[in-house]
Amino acid sequence: MKLQRNTVILMAVAIALGGVVLITETLRSASNRGGITQKSGDRLFVFEEAQVNKLKIERQGETIEFERDQEGVWQMTAPESALAEQASIAFLLSLVTTEPSNRTITITPEQQADFGFTNPTGAIEMTLENGDTHTLVLGAEDFSGGSLYVQVDPPQASAESAEEEIEIQVAAIDLINGVERPLEEWKAAADKPESNPAE
Repeated sequence: MKLQRNTVILMAVAIALGGVVLITETLRSASNRGGITQKSGDRLFVFEEAQVNKLKIERQGETIEFERDQEGVWQMTAPESALAEQASIAFLLSLVTTEPSNRTITITPEQQADFGFTNPTGAIEMTLENGDTHTLVLGAEDFSGGSLYVQVDPPQASAESAEEEIEIQVAAIDLINGVERPLEEWKAAADKPESNPAE
């Protein structure tokens, strides 16, 4: 009787392990066909924050541009000239250069509207010290509302690219906060004049 019980337990374990192998192989097969692929830990970009010399943010018809001066201090160059709020830029660039992508999804051009790329939330363009330019396009929030669909360095529009599958990433929802902050928060706060104490 004891032998039968052990045999039953071993068979149950074998069946469970077989199920795990089957699910793993099914997911691997789906990823090879262009389905969802897990890429835990992969960063959106491989360059570092310190390599970025120019930054352009486009959102809802508004463009804000920044550039590092010779001392490495960020200056706003558009829509006006002003000393930039360094912390706001550091927050955004840190998200872009250090936050990992949760996963990669392959979609068809016809599915772009479903993921928010026909009318993007915004776009971040970064120019590096060596002159290379990289772009991050922000799409819609995912179904949970806790992440954001983004496209890294989208290809230039052409007849060929219009038919190709598109690779998008699922990234931190904080990217929206980093892009949509009010214009005044992108400028360094002016020092308030000290009030003279009453005599």
